[in-house]
Amino acid sequence: MFSDNEKISLRQLKRIVVFDLFSISWLIIPRIAVESAGRDGISAIILSIIIALIYTGFLLLLTKSIENNLMDYAAHTVGKFLTFIIGILYMIKIVACTILVTRLFGEVIKETLLEDTDTKLILFLLLAVSAYAASKGVEVRARIAEVLYFLVIIPIFFFTLMGISKVDLSNLMPIFTEKFGDIVNGGYMIFLTFTMLELLLFSVPLVNMEKELLKKEKKIFHYLVQSILVVGVLDLLFFIITAGILGLQETKGKLWSTVIIIQSIDMPGGFIKRQDAFIIGIWMLSIFTLISGFIYYLSFFAKVVIIGKLRGAKRKSAVKTMLLLISLISVTSLTACKDMTEIEDRNFVQTMGVDLVDGEITVYYILPDLEAITGQGSTDSDKLTIELTGRDFWEIEEMNRLQSDKQLDFSHIKAIILGKDLAENEDYLDEFLRYIENKYELGRNTLVFLSEDKAKDIIGLNGDVTSGVGEYLDRLFRINLLNVGKEEVIIGDLIRSKNDEHLATMIPIISPREKSLENTGLGIFSDHKLAAEITEKDADYIYLAYGYGKNSRLFINNEAEIESTDTDYVIKIDTITRKIDF
Repeated sequence: MFSDNEKISLRQLKRIVVFDLFSISWLIIPRIAVESAGRDGISAIILSIIIALIYTGFLLLLTKSIENNLMDYAAHTVGKFLTFIIGILYMIKIVACTILVTRLFGEVIKETLLEDTDTKLILFLLLAVSAYAASKGVEVRARIAEVLYFLVIIPIFFFTLMGISKVDLSNLMPIFTEKFGDIVNGGYMIFLTFTMLELLLFSVPLVNMEKELLKKEKKIFHYLVQSILVVGVLDLLFFIITAGILGLQETKGKLWSTVIIIQSIDMPGGFIKRQDAFIIGIWMLSIFTLISGFIYYLSFFAKVVIIGKLRGAKRKSAVKTMLLLISLISVTSLTACKDMTEIEDRNFVQTMGVDLVDGEITVYYILPDLEAITGQGSTDSDKLTIELTGRDFWEIEEMNRLQSDKQLDFSHIKAIILGKDLAENEDYLDEFLRYIENKYELGRNTLVFLSEDKAKDIIGLNGDVTSGVGEYLDRLFRINLLNVGKEEVIIGDLIRSKNDEHLATMIPIISPREKSLENTGLGIFSDHKLAAEITEKDADYIYLAYGYGKNSRLFINNEAEIESTDTDYVIKIDTITRKIDF
């Protein structure tokens, strides 16, 4: 039960501050840090943390004389008129912050999870649920933050740790190469994300420490330092994995570069197919606590009529009814079941192939055989393939909308296959990769392959290989080839090589065989196109140089005895302790 005395504990204050600071910063700090301080973004983030700690100490000094709340204190010290002006200014600021955060929330959710849902509906549900939580007072908000704290922070922390293994240190090194003024400017720009600490002027007086008044400021500062350090460490980790994986150019060039990162990192064991949905779902909880805080502080200033009514004891039954309705609406809309597109109205793309034919783009979409999966027989393989030709990819999407009563869904795509003609054409390949960059629902961790000739040759084997081409290639690399040390290549790698002129990417070449597919070499992509092809045997040595090849075997021929049949020596690689980047 709640004590209903509008007081919170120190632990609750700490967790509220973490949510207030982290809910937005993780999305935007990597880009801010790279734009202002480049590779020295880490130094800029550390500087911003130091400034935030100093700022927190200053705010606590201001709260020493505030007994109940800031507005009452202002009314007694500077008069009602100036208090009114202060209240109006704070209301404008909080309204602006609320608009910014809700709009950001709506855009991210629409781009990643609910493409077909009206943004207004998403924002309405967020504000409605947040308003209800705010109407119950600061204690309820504190309890919500306390419950959600570990549900949000721990998964996100472990997620960032998993991303560390994918970081390319060359994107972050060397450090201290930027101008000192740029680092300071970056530290200040990042510190602006900590200005939510200003709400401490309202929340610190609510801390319940009647038994230890003499130690109050010291203890509060101790807890606030912990909250700032938690947020600072998470911001540092997100900067490291975002800039370290995407590189500086792509981190700077994409508005939601952090969202791209969560699409590129796989959960261990593969038990979560769309980790981006999992992480963004967790983030939604933190946004909920932040927005409810904004609405609470607005009610604190404006005495909002609807919230005032909801607080009345006589309205409890009405409140429960409202909560039930909001919950039902949330369940039916935020799962994308209500609005717009039912599951049976979608074509779930399992594999995507792209060819360049006579100056036009041909795209092949392979759909899963749902009848075979459900044990109801098997569909003709030709009916599982959609083939469209157009001048660009957006025209092809429009053609699909005009010709089909179902929408393409890329949330479960397994593999992308590039035809050689497309791969060798710089302009068309860049256009394709830009198209992929702007399709957030198509995960950056999707496997990518180069066809020996046409992508159509690989697509044509869909009915001959077990479970279709996409599933076959997925198993081929994730189970067999990874076990012998060959690294999987994802579409995100190819996008990074497009955005970084110094980066080359190697993509497996696959060739059609009778009712099967075979990995026959590597295609090296550099300068925005396929630059070279190497055989599978030569590719083994390149893998070794990069540190891959555990459990693999090399067949070495003695050229001096080339005519002998017993001249091949087999070497099994147990471990590799060094690698060369070249």
